[in-house]
Amino acid sequence: MFELHDWWAGAARRPWAGWGELIRRRGGIWDDLGEVPLEDLNIPPEVVARWRDAEPIRSRGRPIRLCDPQYPAPLRKLVDAPAVLFVEGDLAVLAERMVAVVGTRRCSPAGEQLAFQVGRALAAAGLVVVSGMAHGIDAAAHRGALRAGRTVAVVGHGLSATFPAAHRGLRQEISLLGAVVTAFPDGVSPARWTFPERNRWLAGLCDALVVIEAPAASGALITALVASELARPIYAFPGAAGSPVNAGGHMLLRSKDATLVDSPRDLTEILAPSVPGDPEIFWRSALFRGEPLEEVARLRGGSTLELLCELQRMEVRGEVVRLPARRYVDARGKA
Repeated sequence: MFELHDWWAGAARRPWAGWGELIRRRGGIWDDLGEVPLEDLNIPPEVVARWRDAEPIRSRGRPIRLCDPQYPAPLRKLVDAPAVLFVEGDLAVLAERMVAVVGTRRCSPAGEQLAFQVGRALAAAGLVVVSGMAHGIDAAAHRGALRAGRTVAVVGHGLSATFPAAHRGLRQEISLLGAVVTAFPDGVSPARWTFPERNRWLAGLCDALVVIEAPAASGALITALVASELARPIYAFPGAAGSPVNAGGHMLLRSKDATLVDSPRDLTEILAPSVPGDPEIFWRSALFRGEPLEEVARLRGGSTLELLCELQRMEVRGEVVRLPARRYVDARGKA
C-alpha cells in the first residue's frame, strides 16, 4: 500500500478543473508545484479550504502527482488534468508513446478480432496500447497487445475494485506487463458518472487514437471527440453501411476528424514506419508473448543455445525476468 499526504490528498479526493489553465498561466512550469505554498498558487480560496488538512490516502497504486516527473506529459495538456494518478504496475510505461484503441462493449465477433489484431500489431511495433479494460473492443485490444508487448488500462474507479469483475485475470496481466491507471482513490466504485472522467483521461494520455465499432452515442465517440480537441490524430475503421455499431466511426470519417484505415498494417506504417524492418522487435516481442524458445531463436537468427546464453546476459543486465516454464518478461523500467 502507498500513502498520499498533505493537500495533495485533498486534491485527489476533490478534483479541481483548473490545473491546465494554472499551468498555462505559469508559463508551462509545473515541476515546482509540490514546493510552492498552496496559498501562492492562485487557487480559489473555496478550493483551498476543501483541500487543507485532508486525511492521508492509502492506495494500492503508487500516487503520481502533477508535479512529479513520472506524470505523463500529454495528460498535463488536458484543461482538467487530474492532480494525482494512482498507478499499479510499471511507471516507466507512462513515458512511452501510447495509442488508444476504443470501441463498443457490444462489438461484433469481427470487431473483436480486429481489435485483437490491432492491439497486437501496435504493441509489436513498439507502441503502448491504452484502453479502458471494458468488455468488447477494450479487452480485445489489451489481450492483443499482451501477446506482443505492453498495454495500459485506464479505469473508472479506485484500484480497490476491478470492473468488470470477470477481468481480474486480465488486470493482473496488464499490471505485470504494463500498468493500470486511475485518478480515483481506493474506495471509489464504478458508477455512471465515473466513466466520462475515465474517457477524458484516456484521451489525454494517448498520442493517437483508433476507433473500432463505436455507435453514435457512446463513450468511445466521446473519447474520440476529446482527443480531437487535444489535436490528437484519430484513425477509424469503416464498417457495414447502416450498421448502428459503426455509426460513430462513420461520423468521424465524414467530418474528417478521423483518417480512414482498413488494416493493422495501415496503422503501423503510419504510426511506426521505421519498425517493421527491425528484427530485434520481432524476436523480443515473440519472447515476451510466450512463444516457444525454438521459435524465438529462429526469429533471432541463431540456435536455441545461443538464445539461452543471450537471455542469461539480459537477465544479469536486468533487462528480463525469468519465470517458470521457460517464460520471460521485460524488466526494463520496472518500478
